[in-house]
Amino acid sequence: MKTNKIDRGAVFQRWMVHRNRRQEEPGYLEEWRIQQCLHCMYYVPLSGALGEDYGACTNGDSKFDHHVMFEHDGCEMHLHAEGDGASG
Repeated sequence: MKTNKIDRGAVFQRWMVHRNRRQEEPGYLEEWRIQQCLHCMYYVPLSGALGEDYGACTNGDSKFDHHVMFEHDGCEMHLHAEGDGASG
């Protein structure tokens, strides 16, 4: 029997494999820190517990449009949201 409870940890582990930019890798560029999805005007957080770390990309010009993205991931089509408190 299936339950309605989401194993957030299992989802997190599965989805982390599909990131575009990985902060732990040596090729990660410092300027990407201010281009994270969380600071993009096209990032829409999911509702519920998964919304703490994940949201949907709604940028029609991005290859990630309609994809669920980790808030610290990013892409070349980032457009900084005004008033989000991020520096840069």
